[in-house]
Amino acid sequence: MRTQLLIIDDAQYLFFDRPDNGAAMFKLVKTIVDYNELAVMLVGEERIADYVHSIDAFENRSFNADVLQCLSASADDLLRFSKLLGSIDRRLPFANLSGLDDKYLAEDLYRYSRGQIGRVMNVVRPAAYLALNDGSSRILVEHLQKVVATRLKKGDDWNYFGYLRHAA
Repeated sequence: MRTQLLIIDDAQYLFFDRPDNGAAMFKLVKTIVDYNELAVMLVGEERIADYVHSIDAFENRSFNADVLQCLSASADDLLRFSKLLGSIDRRLPFANLSGLDDKYLAEDLYRYSRGQIGRVMNVVRPAAYLALNDGSSRILVEHLQKVVATRLKKGDDWNYFGYLRHAA
């Protein structure tokens, strides 16, 4: 298949808090890089860059570190977040759009996810399953409510999507 890029998400779990201090994972990644057949992208916490810079075998292979800033709750970032939700919505397997880019849905999805797309998808995906199982032509607010209700952090008493029963 001539793979050109290996993306390792949450790479911090490869190297940190392991009984072997990540030595086995270091060897695995180094072996892959040594083949010179594909690029490796480590995605995760900023401390990965410090770890990689501390190992000559990694750093000497043109390691670059870029920190992506999370979206803020500013009006501009919320607009970008809403557009992203609209893009996700258009890719869902439904006859009708779910309205994920609606201002109020987007605000609640942002509040719940803190702008982290993985957390958004942890809501959208199971909500889509509920909608499909219900025979719905789109994700409804009720589906989002059910999913979020099972995933709330202790002390989070926000009424997600509670005022939007008619919206999505």
